[in-house]
Amino acid sequence: GVWFIKFYAPWCVHCKRLAPVWEKLAKELKGTPVRVGKVDADSDSELAERFAIQHYPTLKI
Repeated sequence: GVWFIKFYAPWCVHCKRLAPVWEKLAKELKGTPVRVGKVDADSDSELAERFAIQHYPTLKI
């Protein structure tokens, strides 16, 4: 399947604004081939570095 991932930081204002929309999207896509996930880039800096995350939020497919 396909993953749609949001990289975010807990302190990021834009990330906080996107959060309810992201949760709604995840519910709407449940049961489809598209999976929705999120990564706290502050907590998982290794993964954020692997995907070259420089700004928040960053959305990747």
